[in-house]
Amino acid sequence: MGLPPEIAAQLRQVAPEAEIESAGEWKGTLEGAVADDFEHGRSRTLWYLRTPEQRFEVYFADRAAPRAGSVVRLSGVRMAHRIAAAGLFTVARSRQPARSSAPPPGFRTSR
Repeated sequence: MGLPPEIAAQLRQVAPEAEIESAGEWKGTLEGAVADDFEHGRSRTLWYLRTPEQRFEVYFADRAAPRAGSVVRLSGVRMAHRIAAAGLFTVARSRQPARSSAPPPGFRTSR
């Protein structure tokens, strides 16, 4: 999916590259954060890929549960700080659960 390469190249001439989607592969450590909504009785897991350059929010095409803390290689489409992952390859599995260094964007605690 994604824009045809020739269209993306034309758009990059008039817009910052970070705003144009690009297909590729990224390698890093997979992080997970669970956001619980106790009031409505639901929760969701948010996924992130930490690379040496930055941290990406990741959306998986399927519901396969990756393991947080694993070193992975993702393929898919990137736009700004988000990756829509079409493929996941585990390079090295984690032996310990990973801990997120920051709460997910928009996360609020109730008092």
